[in-house]
Amino acid sequence: MKKITAMMLAAIMSLAMSAPAFADEGTTVGEPTEPTTVTEPTTVTEPTTVTEPTTVTEPTEATEQTVTVAPAGITKDGALKIAFKNAKTTRSGVKRLEVELENGKYEIEFTKKKNGNEFDYEILKSNGVIWKKAVDYKYKHNYSTHKIGKKKAIKKLAKRTGISSKTIKKGTFHFERDDGEGKYEIKFKYNGKRYEYDMLAATGKVIEYQWKRIR
Repeated sequence: MKKITAMMLAAIMSLAMSAPAFADEGTTVGEPTEPTTVTEPTTVTEPTTVTEPTTVTEPTEATEQTVTVAPAGITKDGALKIAFKNAKTTRSGVKRLEVELENGKYEIEFTKKKNGNEFDYEILKSNGVIWKKAVDYKYKHNYSTHKIGKKKAIKKLAKRTGISSKTIKKGTFHFERDDGEGKYEIKFKYNGKRYEYDMLAATGKVIEYQWKRIR
């Protein structure tokens, strides 16, 4: 009986000693549930090293294409077209044509075949603006000593140009005789231009005029 009892006790003690061993074995089996060592997303998803757009899209170099370049300006033929259009003529309608480029301006001179009037232009190469225009009319000379007077001469000029007599009076008025022919010389400024007119004193006919832009 004592032998059986001793055997039972030994068995119980053996079971008691083996129980924690099974428990420990369970813990070692469940070790794969340690996610900290497996799911370390910080080392895998480091977007900062992949998406660095600042070094790829540098717009400063790309947008240099939008820098505008100053236009080369009009050509000689372009300047001639402007002058002919203003003088109401064509290339075939003029003679003694001269063209030079000086100080950024085309200097153009020609004579109309139709009436002999002489034209002189200065046209800016940069944009085609007429800077100066002068016309010397072919006319029948008049050596009369008659004078229409300053008041009537200014009134005629105002009607011709559409500029008020008041504006013209602010300029200068001068009478002279050129080779026995009486002439009025009238100068004034208007709308950013300086005007000069020569008129026959006997009739008030304009025989020469020019205007030039004021800088």
